[in-house]
Parts: sequence; C-alpha cells; structure tokens
Amino acid sequence: MLRDIVEIFLSPAPLHLGPMGYFRELAGIARRAQECREEWQSHLARTRQVIEHAALGCGQRDSVLVTGSGLLLDVPVEMLARNFQRVVLVDIHHGRETRRTVRHLANVELVALDVTGVVRDCYRFARSGCRGPLPEGRPQAIGDAPFDLAVSVNLVSQLAVMPRRYVLGHCPAFPPDRLKGFARDLISNHIDWLARHGDRVCLVTDIERHEDHCDGRKVVVDLLDGIRLGEPEETWTWFIAPQGKVFRDRAVRHHVAAWRDYPSASR
Repeated sequence: MLRDIVEIFLSPAPLHLGPMGYFRELAGIARRAQECREEWQSHLARTRQVIEHAALGCGQRDSVLVTGSGLLLDVPVEMLARNFQRVVLVDIHHGRETRRTVRHLANVELVALDVTGVVRDCYRFARSGCRGPLPEGRPQAIGDAPFDLAVSVNLVSQLAVMPRRYVLGHCPAFPPDRLKGFARDLISNHIDWLARHGDRVCLVTDIERHEDHCDGRKVVVDLLDGIRLGEPEETWTWFIAPQGKVFRDRAVRHHVAAWRDYPSASR
C-alpha cells in the first residue's frame, strides 16, 4: 500500500488509476518478477527475442511503437533504440523506474495512454452504479502515419482485467456475459488498432492460465474470453509461480503465443 501511495504522488497520472488498482498491479508485477526471477527468466528472454527478430525483419527502421511497455522487463529497449530512429513506448502509466531506465536514450519517448480508450469511462460507469450500457472503447490514434513496427507485449489478455474487476467490485451482480462481450471487444479493437499503427505487427500474449492446486485439481482458464488469434509462430510456457511462492495453494503457468509478423497486419 505504501508503494502505491508513493507511486501516485511521485508519478503524474490520472487520479482514477489509483482506485482502479493500476498502481497496485504495477507494484505486484514488480514484486512477482523479483520473487519468481528464475521462473520468469525464460519467458522474458523469449519475449525479447521475438521482438528483436521482428525488429530486424523490418525493411525500414524509422519508427517503432511498443504497447504494454510497463516496467520494460520484456522489452529490449536498448536494442530498439540502436536500430530505430524513433522508439515510442506506450502504457497507461510509466513509473519512476521506467523513466529512469530510458532517460539516457534520446530517441525513446514515453507516452501515457489508455490503449483501450475505456478505462476512465469504466471508472465513471462503476461509480454511478453501473446503469446503462457498458462504455465502448475508442482507442486514440498515435500520430498520422503508421510505424514501421507496432508491438504489443503481454498486454492483450490484460486489457479488460482492471476495468472488469472494478465494475464487479461496485456491481457484483453485473451480468457475466456482458462483461465477457466487453472483454472480447477490447481485444478485437486492440488488434485492429495495432494493424492501423504498424506496417508490421509483432504480437506476444498469454492465452491460457493453468493452475495445479494442492488438492489435485487442475484448472484451465481462457485468458482471451474465446477470442482466437490464429496459429502462432511460437509458443512457450510462462511459469508464473510455483506453489507457495505467490499462491499458497497452487502452482500457476501461462501458455504464451507469439507472432513476429501478425497476419492481420498485412495490407
């Protein structure tokens, strides 16, 4: 909680991000990455490798857009800065550590942007008692011309998590099917948004959650709410946490899919 408060006051950001849990989640990711450093190492390395291969596959390297840049754990920012004239890192919030990491890179820009275009409206919707239809995402465009490469880094499955959680926190009886449709729309909108922003699209996302509970139960969760993104170029397992490290009663793994050149981006 103290870290959340410090982050709020020392990192300029819209006030609704605090109550909706975005600072808490940022701190949680940093904590889990530290606690499960060995388990995460392979996933982070594979993600960076996919991005690097996508970048080197670009015929022109004027500009690259990275969404879901976050703490830069899985983003090869130094490599991108060497190979592109302009690097734009987008996330709903960049903390002090991220700003410190890139401040020596003159061609790297940090853009604080809600790529769903719906977070603030969901905050107001929940606070007003969840009356009427759910807000519709209207993602904001970045610039006029497409980037040579647009990257989405471990973001797709997370787009609806915080808005959905906040709505349910205020309206526990809200119909699950409406929230599922809402999540699916955000994912589809994001894929379309990437295609509009990049001559080439690199996509990395976790798609399934596998839980091995201490009582023998095995639970599989579809992280994309039924959306199918097509046949991936690469897949691997992200070992989120062994039993006892983050979760007392279960071990958790995510199934990850990756595309160096996502097919829907072709024109």
